[in-house]
Amino acid sequence: MADAGRGKPDFSQRRPTGSLLPVIVVAGCVVALGVVVVSCAGAAGIFALVAIGGVIGFVALHYLLWGAWLGNKLRQSREADREADE
Repeated sequence: MADAGRGKPDFSQRRPTGSLLPVIVVAGCVVALGVVVVSCAGAAGIFALVAIGGVIGFVALHYLLWGAWLGNKLRQSREADREADE
């Protein structure tokens, strides 16, 4: 609401600004690009999309596994530091 006396908006009661619209737009663009590739290249386009998806999946799997391993190492290091301080 705007404060009529000072002309400045009151941001104390703001609504959350999170939106799924950017996610939907990106997903829609990816799907549209996939449809165009498959329609133009046929079976080769399908193989290309599968290969790209495989690489992305491979990278994501390693990111998650390495992140979990690193998180465990950091947790162990913090616990060792706490025990050394005591």
